[in-house]
Amino acid sequence: YKCSLLITLLSLLIFICSGPVCADIIDDMGTLTGWTTDNDSESTVSASVENGHSGNAIKLNYSFNDGDWVQIYKSYDSSNLSGGDSLRFYYKGSGNANNIEIKIFDLDGDICSTALSGVSNTSSWTLATVLYTSFSIWNDSDGNPLGDGVVDWENITKIVIGITKS
Repeated sequence: YKCSLLITLLSLLIFICSGPVCADIIDDMGTLTGWTTDNDSESTVSASVENGHSGNAIKLNYSFNDGDWVQIYKSYDSSNLSGGDSLRFYYKGSGNANNIEIKIFDLDGDICSTALSGVSNTSSWTLATVLYTSFSIWNDSDGNPLGDGVVDWENITKIVIGITKS
């Protein structure tokens, strides 16, 4: 594999935060339980657990080859993330400077995403705070939202962390 990315969160992965106060841990990313890897047809990815910033972290080993993306995701029946205004997590990686993309799926079909550009090769643990306002709604080929056009932060059904080629 040419690149790797370790993801962990403030004392164990993804937190729901409001300003400087973090309310809940969405997932500690200390195990692979419930997480699934995915990639385009030209890329490869595998996941393992290693020492993280605080506790364990999921490590993605990947190679784009001629592809453009790899990801890891977890589905939820319905997770309430409305208690905050941001997600926080720590990351570090090696290899080329690619993008870390976060995608959120809600119950009625909306998908929103945001990206940290060119940071996947950051060599020391770095805290990312991703404001909900930085997420953009995905639209279909006709420009219509996939759901009702409003992210329902009370009913999140999937969280995706992807690496996309810069």
